[in-house]
Amino acid sequence: RVASRGLSVRWWRVLPRGVQQEADISDSADASQYQISAEDVGCALVAMCDGQSARTGDVVLPNKLMLKTLEYKCAKPPHEFKLHESEAAAAKGSAGKECVLQLYTDQLKLLDGGKVQKTRLKQLYAAGVHVRFSRGSDVEFVLSLGRMKKRPNQLCLCTETSQQRDMLLLSLCAFSEADWLDAALKGDPPPCLSLQNANWKRMNEGLRS
Repeated sequence: RVASRGLSVRWWRVLPRGVQQEADISDSADASQYQISAEDVGCALVAMCDGQSARTGDVVLPNKLMLKTLEYKCAKPPHEFKLHESEAAAAKGSAGKECVLQLYTDQLKLLDGGKVQKTRLKQLYAAGVHVRFSRGSDVEFVLSLGRMKKRPNQLCLCTETSQQRDMLLLSLCAFSEADWLDAALKGDPPPCLSLQNANWKRMNEGLRS
């Protein structure tokens, strides 16, 4: 939170030294406070108001309790998330279909919800798997799956809570990136999740559009 004195405030995610890029992450033209999410891990936050900017602190680190949970889940995969399709992806006036996302050591699987969990698709992390949080929503995200034959390579999905969405992104990094979790548990600043989980140029252009 910043003391804006009624002036317009915008928030920026500043990438690690050497990258020299920024992303405007404000959800509105006037936001005196900003809720940190897992997408901010590895970045610093800067508030801009009336032509002045102020960095809010050190690089954002992962939630410690989530890391402890991840340590257990990575030792006993899969890590399972109950999700549903976003309203944008579902038919108008109807709730999104339920689905289950399972994270393994080398790949993820998306299954139908309900009693009969038929596998919809699976994708190796090495083939390109990314998560980008949707603007203006605490639970919606876009799952990108690289090149998929005869299937959409982007899915709009929702978690039940913002905490679950944060855990999903951290889990994807822990399962797909060697030594990521070990470094995070030691308290070392991890690589920027925004860089790891999306093509930065494309994501940056999307944030500015």
